[in-house]
Amino acid sequence: MSEAATALEAPPKGKSKLPLVLAVVLLAGGGGAAAVFGPKLLGGGAAAAHGEEAAEPAAEHDEGEEEGSSPAAGDPPGGDGHGPGSPALEPIVVDVLAADGEVHHLKVHVTVELRGHTKPEEFARFVPRTREAVTAYLRSLTFEQVVDRAKYAEIRQEISKAVLKAAGKQRVSRVLVTDFVTQ
Repeated sequence: MSEAATALEAPPKGKSKLPLVLAVVLLAGGGGAAAVFGPKLLGGGAAAAHGEEAAEPAAEHDEGEEEGSSPAAGDPPGGDGHGPGSPALEPIVVDVLAADGEVHHLKVHVTVELRGHTKPEEFARFVPRTREAVTAYLRSLTFEQVVDRAKYAEIRQEISKAVLKAAGKQRVSRVLVTDFVTQ
């Protein structure tokens, strides 16, 4: 019976799970750090960090783009659509009517690339007027116009014009429509 008593007194010897748990935590943390800092350290910049292509097709910016829809010459780097010089407006949601009278929702995200001398704090004073200008333009559209793929470039240009007029061309170098969703 002494063997049974010894077995009851001493806990069973087994492998601890602590090293396994630590290994999983370290691997997950290392993977996350690599995903965040890897592209920056390897020279990929903001485009690689956000999974975007480094270069856009040249044809996209050559055909009839408005002033303010592409970066201005002489502006310092940093207005890449993701840095502190590129504030994103809160999403704008408006109702648009279809020809049959049905109401649909349109949600648009707009990001503004600021000129080199413009600070985000300075631009913040113009955000309400900028949102109002974009909202007014979007409400003038019908559902059929919004869902027509052929009209998207025109809508994007008109949004850009509205932002440039409201915030001022001296502050804004480019306007990006980063989300355009209808229901």
